[in-house]
Amino acid sequence: MLKLTGAALVAAALSTAGFVWAGMESRRLRATEQAVNAVELLRGQVVLLLRPLDAAISILSTQNALLARLADAGCIIQGEALRAELARAGLGKAQIAVMESLFEAIPSLPAGQGAPFDAAREQLNLQLAAQRKAVGQGAALYPRLGILAGLAAFVLLV
Repeated sequence: MLKLTGAALVAAALSTAGFVWAGMESRRLRATEQAVNAVELLRGQVVLLLRPLDAAISILSTQNALLARLADAGCIIQGEALRAELARAGLGKAQIAVMESLFEAIPSLPAGQGAPFDAAREQLNLQLAAQRKAVGQGAALYPRLGILAGLAAFVLLV
């Protein structure tokens, strides 16, 4: 009986792993969508209204979860602290690199210059399209693989 219970628990854990993986991918997708939205919102504040970056982040923190996270962290806009906040927000390494390069370019922008925002938005949109494709494929695949692995483990352990 104990062996059967152990086998069932291992099977359940492996089955759950597939659903957890799919959930993590969906979270990364939402984080990238928030980053794209943050870039668009910041562009309007920094380029069109000529606001400093920290003021723009504070103003927009009610409209975007990523910007709210940065505002709560004290508008940390550079270095390791920025990287850590972006990672905690759920962004991947590629998205973090895009956001970092944007935040590094903003202080030296001439008034009304929006090229770094456009480049960041374009790169994030490309990454977002790739993530959407991967999540679409993985949403069905990972849970099925988890269930199959769980069934296989159950059969092997019993």
